[in-house]
Amino acid sequence: MLNLIKCGIGNIGSVKNALNAIGVEPTIIQKPSEINHKYKKIILPGVGSFDSFINSLRKAELYDQIKKLVLIDKYKILGICVGMQSFFKSSEEGIEEGLDIIKGNLIKFDVRKEFKVPH
Repeated sequence: MLNLIKCGIGNIGSVKNALNAIGVEPTIIQKPSEINHKYKKIILPGVGSFDSFINSLRKAELYDQIKKLVLIDKYKILGICVGMQSFFKSSEEGIEEGLDIIKGNLIKFDVRKEFKVPH
């Protein structure tokens, strides 16, 4: 009932298991031709660095496809961890350009503050 992006960065197993627990069987997407256009929903999980994640989307030819699906075709998208960070134009933690789905740039936490990083 939704598209779950698997681009090699991060473990989608826990996301898939959580979806299965509530009766949802996602279509696992590793390349654009696997996208199930019947379901206009995407989950984009990711772990690791911003640049590695963006580069993995590009290598799988999913970077431009995700932008088109969300910005033009109006698919709903949920990002988890670096998947959510990729929605922005850029990150201080990398040099690659993000998906630019959400206007703005990510900045690092000021570690001199009193909250824990990661937060």
